[in-house]
Amino acid sequence: MASSTAPFQPPSIPRDSEGYVKSFNLPSHDCPEAVEARAFFEHYGFVVIANVFTPEQCAATISDIWDVIESSVGTPVRDDEQRWTPQ
Repeated sequence: MASSTAPFQPPSIPRDSEGYVKSFNLPSHDCPEAVEARAFFEHYGFVVIANVFTPEQCAATISDIWDVIESSVGTPVRDDEQRWTPQ
């Protein structure tokens, strides 16, 4: 008995007007948006929650990421956009 397997087709993920994956603002765990976010998660397997971090936490996280990158390449690169891509 032969089986027919269709090639994998990734789902079309909903995006916002700027082209980013749809995100959700959740003022509380039981708000209407939380129900929608849960449904999104159950359908797509992930969900993006906006405004989880304060601007200060975002800046600290970005700095930490650059620290890891710079420790890997052995030289400062965060302020030199010419060095962000392989030559």
